[in-house]
Amino acid sequence: ADATCANVLHVGTAPPPEATPLVAPDPEAEVDAALQRVLAPFFRRYDVDDSRTLEMSELGRVFDDMNEPKTAAELEDLFRDYDVDRSGTLSFVEFCDGMKTYVRSKGHETPRPGGGSGGSGSAEPTRRPTSATASATPQLAAAEEDEEEEEIPEEFAHFKTVEEQQAAIRRSALRMCLVGTAVVLAFSDPVTDVLDEVGSRTGINAFYVGFVVAPLITNGSELLASYTFALKKTAKSMVVAYEQLLGAAIMNNTYCLFIFLVLIYSQKLYWNYTAEVLAIIIAEIVVFFVVTLFRVHTMRTAALVLALYPLTILLVWCLENLAGLS
Repeated sequence: ADATCANVLHVGTAPPPEATPLVAPDPEAEVDAALQRVLAPFFRRYDVDDSRTLEMSELGRVFDDMNEPKTAAELEDLFRDYDVDRSGTLSFVEFCDGMKTYVRSKGHETPRPGGGSGGSGSAEPTRRPTSATASATPQLAAAEEDEEEEEIPEEFAHFKTVEEQQAAIRRSALRMCLVGTAVVLAFSDPVTDVLDEVGSRTGINAFYVGFVVAPLITNGSELLASYTFALKKTAKSMVVAYEQLLGAAIMNNTYCLFIFLVLIYSQKLYWNYTAEVLAIIIAEIVVFFVVTLFRVHTMRTAALVLALYPLTILLVWCLENLAGLS
């Protein structure tokens, strides 16, 4: 009995099990986690090549949409600071850390509870919403989409259903195409005579005058419309801009060429533009390779494609005067 009591007393006086220490939450980690949740769709939007990283050009578009455009030197310095692992691209974590550093450096940090910016608590950057930050969450992205869809001409805004609106747009497009065709038929010969006269008075071959001036006359509307849509810098507007240019290219290479070939056949015209056709085919092949080889188009690819315009004229001159082609 005494031994039993001793054992009971011994058990009763045994030290309690060691308690698990409480770990205080890290406010900075909470801020990082919240920031990553907010910036995740923001990051995916600018990762246009789906590489799960951002290149310097993509980071530049981020700052442009934040209304914080950077010079080439400034962007290079920021990219170098954010690229911690020196991989040449920014991972998602590096992007979030870089954005947090940038916001704090700009002084856009709200006061923390209990004091200044160095105290405990969470901090959120306060920034005027822009087109980029508006797309950072699905809700704001939907609002941006609705705002973009509201840009409807007044003549189509009164229709109650989408079907009626689309039918009215098609009728209007057909009417404008017919009017445009009539205008072309009425002014094509006078414009051709003007270009010939300009060539005669300046001593420049009429072909070169037409090669420079005619595209601006025939495709000026598509170029202006594409530029206007591209200024919005949204995914939908960029698609519309490319559709404008694609439509112009298709019209020139199918419909207009078909009419031209019909005229040659019906009027028994003589085809004497071998050098010009060869130069155009070479330019189209170059554009094809640019489009297929580069998934992301920057100012460099734009400059390359734009340079084809004067280079094609130079190629025609070389083929006619050096190679002896007609």
